[in-house]
Amino acid sequence: MGDLVQGNKFVTSYIQVGDVYVSYLVRMFISEHLTPNFEQPFKKKTEIAGEEIITPLQLAAGATLTVVFDSAYYGGQESRDNPKAGL
Repeated sequence: MGDLVQGNKFVTSYIQVGDVYVSYLVRMFISEHLTPNFEQPFKKKTEIAGEEIITPLQLAAGATLTVVFDSAYYGGQESRDNPKAGL
């Protein structure tokens, strides 16, 4: 098995209008073993996205919500070699 490449440490969100993307919210992902240092409960990236970004978002009538996760969720080579890569 190859070297483990650490995944993103942030959960990011963007608002898209046509071809324009604007940063909306960014939340830090804290690894489970580091949460005591930050006095924060551990949350998976999907929990951060759902609880802190998606649920509070107020969509306008007719707007569409699309959720995209990084390549680890798409079953790329890294996640096949190491099921915990990027999580």
